[in-house]
Amino acid sequence: MEPLPSFTTYRAHMLLMTCLAILAVDFPIFPRSLVKCETYGVSLMDIGVGSFVFSGGIASAIPLIRTPSHLAAPTFPKMLRAMRKSLPIILLGLVRVLLVKGTEYPEHVSEYGVHWNFFITLALVPVMEVMLHPIMIRVSVTAIGVVVAISQQLLLSKFGLSDYVLNAPRVDLISANKEGIVSLPGYFSIHLLGLTTGLLLLPPSPSYFRRIQRSLQTHSLNDSALAERYAVRQNGKTATELSGYLVLWWALMGLCSLLKLDGGNGVSRRMVNISYIFWICAYNVSFILAYLLLDMVFFPSPSTTSRKKKNIDQNSASLHPIFPTAIPHPLLDAVNKNGLVVFLVANIATGLINLTIPTMYTSDLWAMVVLCGYSYAICTTAWVLRGVRLRL
Repeated sequence: MEPLPSFTTYRAHMLLMTCLAILAVDFPIFPRSLVKCETYGVSLMDIGVGSFVFSGGIASAIPLIRTPSHLAAPTFPKMLRAMRKSLPIILLGLVRVLLVKGTEYPEHVSEYGVHWNFFITLALVPVMEVMLHPIMIRVSVTAIGVVVAISQQLLLSKFGLSDYVLNAPRVDLISANKEGIVSLPGYFSIHLLGLTTGLLLLPPSPSYFRRIQRSLQTHSLNDSALAERYAVRQNGKTATELSGYLVLWWALMGLCSLLKLDGGNGVSRRMVNISYIFWICAYNVSFILAYLLLDMVFFPSPSTTSRKKKNIDQNSASLHPIFPTAIPHPLLDAVNKNGLVVFLVANIATGLINLTIPTMYTSDLWAMVVLCGYSYAICTTAWVLRGVRLRL
């Protein structure tokens, strides 16, 4: 199936910006105002990790759309499969820890902790999602994500986890990795709210999954309901629902700031508080909606009315599958296809460059030369792998 151009463009741009930033930040030419904030505040690089998790949540909607009965399947076998799929990513995280410690590579333990890293977070959130599949049959995924976000903030504000992260000494394995552990529910909330976006963005109709939910509740899921996956896309309705979510997330973020529901200190990526969660959702939905609107202008899909007039057989291969027929840029499609692999290669290249040259003492001219060569290598890697899909 062809990918959805608006999602492909959004995700590829996010990946390329993230890959470029993780190396550029090590050079003096990179503005310090764009680096990750230590505890509170927002910057360009604070967007990266949250957006990565959010886009992963969108992509995790694909199996639920293709095989809705997967939601009602026994939970334990699904958890085992999810854990097996996540195992390579966990191993990558452990290898990264060993390499960082073994080479004395500079690191900021206040990001995730002494041993924890972003790969471990990425590996755990899909497993946590599977645990909630039985609830997702009866409860809105949006509601679940918001409840998790509120629970995360309550843990930070009312149960002392915020003070624990900021002030507790690192005396054991848990306290050594307090940032990674405490932020995990927040990233899980971002993943779930990304999943919500995927469930209305990727099917031909934004209400497709809600009808599937009702069918699963009444045990009346049949072929006619599943056939909607191959209907004509209703981008207008999708854009309208995305606009509603856009207003919701920005309003909730503003409300948290106005009423100081986040503790009064503002957005915190380090703890992934409720303001950070809603900020990431608002930011990403804004861009996805913008890309979708551009798709609607430059790649308009055939209307349902024109299809009916032509009396096209609803079972013919000419109908749209889950995704429309508009084709995104080939390079962006290549980056999106193996996004995690590209991100891994970027991390390895960043480490090798930092071990090879003194990046913090490199002139602006040579920094640009290195960054251009690095960007070219990342894009070349994605292009070479465009014909295969590597799963980690």
